[in-house]
Amino acid sequence: MQSSARVTGASGAAVATHGYDDRAWYTVAVPATVMAGLLQNDYYPDDLFYGVNLQSVNASEFNVPWWFRCEFRADPLSRADSRVRLLFKGINYRADLWVNGMLVANSTEMVGSFRHFVYDITELATYDSAGVSGVIALQIYKPHDNWRSNSSDVDLAISFIDWAPDVPDANMGLWQDVLLEVIDGPVSVDYPLVSTLAVTDSSASLMVMAELTNGDSVAVAGTLFGSISGVGTFKQAVTMQPNSVTQVIFNYTDYPVLNVRNPLLWYPWQMGDQYMYSLDIQFILEDDSVSDALTASFGIRTIQSYKLAGNRVYEVNGKKILIRGAGWCPDLFQRFSAERQESEMRYVREMNLNTIRFEGKFESNHLYDLADQYGILMIAGYACCDAWQRWSLWGPEQHTVARESTRTQVKRLRIHPSVFEFWYGSDEAPPPAVEEQDFLPVFASEQWPVAHLCTAADRDCVEGNSGVHMGGPYSFVTPNFWYTDPSGARGFFTEGGPGENPLTYESLVETIPPDHLWPIDAYWNYHMTNGHWKNLDMFNAPLDSRYGVATNAADYSEMANLQAFEGMRAFFEAYTMRKYNTTGVIQWMLNSAWPEMIWRLYDYYLNPSATYFATMHACEPLHPQYSYDDGSLWVVNNIYSVQTAGLTLTAVVTDWTGVKQLWQKSFVLPEVPADSAVKVGQLPSIAGLTTTYFLRLTITDKNEPLVSNLYWLSTAQDNGTAYCDFTPLLKLPAVQLKATLKTLGTGDNETVAQASVLNPQTSASMAFFVRLRLTLDGHEVLPVFWSDNYFSLQIGEEKTVTVTYPSSALRGEAPVLLTEVYNNYFK
Repeated sequence: MQSSARVTGASGAAVATHGYDDRAWYTVAVPATVMAGLLQNDYYPDDLFYGVNLQSVNASEFNVPWWFRCEFRADPLSRADSRVRLLFKGINYRADLWVNGMLVANSTEMVGSFRHFVYDITELATYDSAGVSGVIALQIYKPHDNWRSNSSDVDLAISFIDWAPDVPDANMGLWQDVLLEVIDGPVSVDYPLVSTLAVTDSSASLMVMAELTNGDSVAVAGTLFGSISGVGTFKQAVTMQPNSVTQVIFNYTDYPVLNVRNPLLWYPWQMGDQYMYSLDIQFILEDDSVSDALTASFGIRTIQSYKLAGNRVYEVNGKKILIRGAGWCPDLFQRFSAERQESEMRYVREMNLNTIRFEGKFESNHLYDLADQYGILMIAGYACCDAWQRWSLWGPEQHTVARESTRTQVKRLRIHPSVFEFWYGSDEAPPPAVEEQDFLPVFASEQWPVAHLCTAADRDCVEGNSGVHMGGPYSFVTPNFWYTDPSGARGFFTEGGPGENPLTYESLVETIPPDHLWPIDAYWNYHMTNGHWKNLDMFNAPLDSRYGVATNAADYSEMANLQAFEGMRAFFEAYTMRKYNTTGVIQWMLNSAWPEMIWRLYDYYLNPSATYFATMHACEPLHPQYSYDDGSLWVVNNIYSVQTAGLTLTAVVTDWTGVKQLWQKSFVLPEVPADSAVKVGQLPSIAGLTTTYFLRLTITDKNEPLVSNLYWLSTAQDNGTAYCDFTPLLKLPAVQLKATLKTLGTGDNETVAQASVLNPQTSASMAFFVRLRLTLDGHEVLPVFWSDNYFSLQIGEEKTVTVTYPSSALRGEAPVLLTEVYNNYFK
C-alpha cells in the first residue's frame, strides 16, 4: 500500500506489472482501510484513541488516491474452460483496477462501498507449469460523504455521522475481503437462498435458489444438483447462454422433497433452538465433471411483519416477539477481529437482548454467521443524514450505486435466518420515485424473503405507513420519563435511549491523560459525539442535583455509573412491561467506534459497565418490576412458557441505609402467561419514609429466592424542574466486604471461576452497588462475562456469581478479584 503522492512517474499499467519495485511500500493484511494499514505499520507513534491524539493525524495525506498492489499465484487450472475471477467484497469508495498491466475497470465503474465487484480475469492472468499468476493494482479514491446538513456530498459511502470523530481517511481502502477464485468449469454457483414459505410444527414448505454465471463465450448445458442435510436431494437441467447470469429456482410445489416433515426450526435464542441445516449445490457439466459447488447453512423459519393498532409487530414461526436490541457500531478504522465479534455477540445474549440494528454499517459474513449461531436477530439498512438521504441531489451514478448496493446486500444476507428486515431509509423515507426505481424492484427480483421498510421513522411509504417511530431522546432523562411522558415507552422505537454513559474510572485512565482527568474538560468532550451531544452538560445537571457534586474523577465515575444504571434499567423495563402495546425498542447504541462517553452499553475496551448489567436485569427471563408512574408492582415473564401459580413476590421498603424496614408485603402470584406482564400489587403510602429509601422486590419459589430487583427512590420527585434527592447515599457507612475467587475449570480458550462476596454482620448498612472486577498487573481482564454485577447486599448477605474470561488473557497467572462499593467512595 502506498500514497499516489509517493508513486511518481509510474502509470497504473506499470504498477500492475511483474518487476515493479514496491520495496518502499507498506505491507498490509487485507481487509484494511488506509488508516488501518498505516496502523499495522506503526506509522503513528502514539495511541490515536488516547486523549486528543487523533487530531494530530494529517488528513490531507488522504486527499490523493492510495495504491494497493498484490502479486498472486494459484495452482494450475484443472480444465481448459476453467475461469479465474477476482471478487472485491468492499472498496471505499471508487477505484481504478489494473491486472497484469491492463485496465479492467475505472473509477466511474468500480464505485460504491457496499457493492461486490466480480471480474473475470481468465484472459488476463499468466499461465505456466507452476500455475496461475498475476499482478493486481488498485488506485483507490476516498469518498466525499460529509454528513453535516450544509454538505452537498453525494458519495453513498460509509459514514459514522455524529457517532464518532471524523475519520481522517474517510475509511478509504479495501475495507472488506478480496478473493481470487478459480472456478473448475465455465459456470459458477453463487448467492444461495433457502426461503421458508410456510411452516408449522409438523411441516415446512421451502424454496431453494442459486445464481449461476456462465463466464464462457459459448452456451453451456448441465444440471444443477442440490441436497439438504436430513431432507433429500433435487436437480434441474439448465442451459446457460454465453456470458450470462440466471437464477435457478426449486419450489416445493414442483419438488415434493422441499415439503419438509417435522422440521427442526430456527428461533431467536429466547424462543427456542437455533437449528441450522446444510445446503449443498453443484453444477454438473454434460461430461459429468463438477463446474462449481458450494455449501451453505440456513435455518427454517418464517418472519411475519404487520401492524397492530398502528404499531409494527413481528412474529417468528407464528409467535410474537418483543424486539429488544441496540445499534451496532464498527471500529473507527474498520479493523476486523473474529474474536472481538464473538465476544460482542455473547455480550448481546448475556444482556438478554435479541436484536442488533445496523444503520449504514454492513459487516463481514462472519458476524451474520455468529448471529445465526447465537440466535440474534439482525436489522440491515442504510444511514441517516449523509448522502444516503440526499435524494434530491442524486444523479445517475447515485441511483446506480444505491440500486446495486442493495442488490449485493440482499443477495448475500437473504440466506441468514437471523436477518429479518432491511430498512432502506433511516430518519426519512425516500421519495416514492426512488423507492420504486432503486429499492422495491431489487427486493422483488432478488427474492428477498423477509420484510423491508422504507424508514426508521413514522413516515408514509409507497407500501403504507412504517408503523415505527424515532426522534429520541438521545440524552439522559429521568426514569419516570419512560412511563409518564407522551414520548415515553410506546410502539416500536427504532432508536433512542438515556444517552450519556461516562466511562468507568479504569477506562477513563486508559483514555484521558492524567492532567485532564479532572475537572471535565475538552479532552472528555472529544470523546462525546461529533454533533449536538458534544458534552456531558445534559447528564451532569441532573447528576449534580440528584446524587451530589463530585470532586474527583473516581467519585464522578461512580455516581455517573449509578445514574446511568438507573436510567437504562427504567428504559428497558418500561418497554418490556408494556408489551405488546410496545412492540420493539432499539437502544442507541450497543457499542462504540472508539472510547466514548455516550451511546453504548459496554465500552470500546469491552468493559461491561453499569448499563450492561442494568439491561441484563431489565430483560431477564422472569423479572419483578416497579412502575415509576403509579407505584404499581409487576412480574414480567419473558419466557415462552407459563409460570404456574404459587410463586411469591415479596416487596420490602427500607430506609436510606437499607437497615430499618418500613414496609413489607408478600403477594402470591397468579399464573403468569407466557411472554406477558402481570400487575401484582401496589406500593402504598408509607409513613416515616426517609428522603432516600430502598424498595427490594424478590420472587421466591417455596422460600428459595429466584430473582430480586433493588430500586432507590426518593420522597422528592423528578418532574422536569426539580429532581429526586439521592444525596443521602453519599453518607452510607463504609463497609468491609469479604470476597473470594475460586477457579472452577480452565479449558484451552476459557476459564470459569466463582466469586463470592459477603457483607458481614458487623456492617452498619447495606453494601450498595457492589462492583466486581478482575485485573492482572493493574489492568482489566477483558472481555469478561459475569453472571451478575453492580448488585447490593443486605447486612449478613452473601452472593456468589460466576465469571468467565479468556484463558489467554492471564498468560498462566492468577487474576486479582477487586471489590468496589458505593459506600466507600466520597469519604
